[in-house]
Amino acid sequence: MLAAIAGIINVWIILMMVLLIKFVCTLERKTDTYRRNRETREKSIQVTKQGIWFILAYMAALMPAVVTIISEDLPRNFPIFVACAYPMQGAFNALSYFRPKYISERQKM
Repeated sequence: MLAAIAGIINVWIILMMVLLIKFVCTLERKTDTYRRNRETREKSIQVTKQGIWFILAYMAALMPAVVTIISEDLPRNFPIFVACAYPMQGAFNALSYFRPKYISERQKM
């Protein structure tokens, strides 16, 4: 039961990111008439990459817990790994949150 709930939550998050990317693409198409360079979809690409990083950060923190729920025979010390991975979600989110700023600062150099 818990594995099904975790699966539904993961699918929901991915679906919301896909809808966000679709929304940004639609807005870029609407503003194409006001832009000179209509070929690039710069914002769509940025939103897509950032969404993927947030999904990876979420899944990296919660996948060990999902594995614990699904699997029956795990190594004896695996719950310790799960207990360490779950609080790391904040660090993973911080890395994905600060990533665009880091990239822009790196490009300035």
